Amino acid sequence: MSTTAGAIRVGQINAAIRVQLKEGGAPMDLSQATVKRFKFKKPTGLLIEREAAFATDGTDGVIEYFTISADEIDVAGPWTGQPYIENGSDHFHGSIFSFQVGEVLI
Repeated sequence: MSTTAGAIRVGQINAAIRVQLKEGGAPMDLSQATVKRFKFKKPTGLLIEREAAFATDGTDGVIEYFTISADEIDVAGPWTGQPYIENGSDHFHGSIFSFQVGEVLI
């Protein structure tokens, strides 16, 4: 699994979090997935879930989420995330990943 979160700051809107799920080193075909979610754990320990979307058509195994409000990413520090997929009769979690959220001066 590869992860892209880029530089994310507290209160950032439209921050992209993108993950590619792989199996045996090859991208998983998720094009038929009916449920695509990210679970995030804040530095405070609070868990939140967000609906993910395909970055393309899902055949490349890439799902993404864009923050939509300033209060979503509300704590600076180390965050963790994990994708969750339902693809036919397969229901599974991807690998846990980490990303850093930076502070802002204001």
